[in-house]
Amino acid sequence: MSQNNPYAPQENNGQQPANPYGAPPSTGQPDPSVQQGQNGQFGQHPYEQNSYGQQQPYGGAPHYAQQQYTQPYGGAPQATSGLAIASLASGIAGWTILPFIGAIAAIILGHMGLGDVKKNNKSGRGLAITGLVLGYVGLILTILAIVGLVALIQNDPTIFEVTTDSTF
Repeated sequence: MSQNNPYAPQENNGQQPANPYGAPPSTGQPDPSVQQGQNGQFGQHPYEQNSYGQQQPYGGAPHYAQQQYTQPYGGAPQATSGLAIASLASGIAGWTILPFIGAIAAIILGHMGLGDVKKNNKSGRGLAITGLVLGYVGLILTILAIVGLVALIQNDPTIFEVTTDSTF
């Protein structure tokens, strides 16, 4: 039963087991891949050539030319237009807490922000356009809601009357 068990201790007949991480055992024969060079020197492989020229002494660093670093895309980052930011903020406010006033402010500030971006070469064009879109859509929806509410009141003037009828 121990013959088939690979984990059972094995007998080594007095020989030391080979070290799997060490050098291979020496046979006394020279390595056939290493040939004797000129002047009786050993150690160079037949096709190996030293193509590096003069070696640096140990610890010496190679000298490379300094690379010139420049800022990508032509310089410092552009300033963002404050009017474009205000347009976006007003457009968001027009959809949340100030429906009519926020939409009007977003439209005015958006057009001013686009002019500022173009005139002063600032960034923020996308912010101004987003503020304009939010402002115009918010203004249109607010106007439609007011027109619908007026039409609803015209058709049934008693729609918002509160009755105090206590009889069931």
